[in-house]
Amino acid sequence: GFERLGFTRVTANTDLEHHLSRRVLEKIGFEYQGSRRYEGDAVDSAFFVAKRATPGGGRANPIPHAD
Repeated sequence: GFERLGFTRVTANTDLEHHLSRRVLEKIGFEYQGSRRYEGDAVDSAFFVAKRATPGGGRANPIPHAD
């Protein structure tokens, strides 16, 4: 997974109102980070992040997302 690919986090976006997609993301380890509206887009998007576990067993520190 994360170690093999060298990733510290993976992000995902889905339609804010698409509750089934949001539930799937949460079930596979993604955490809801908030919502945003993209310029020129009439649909709000839910933003999720999955982070690599740290050696102590916790999650990696959050990395700020640039808008």
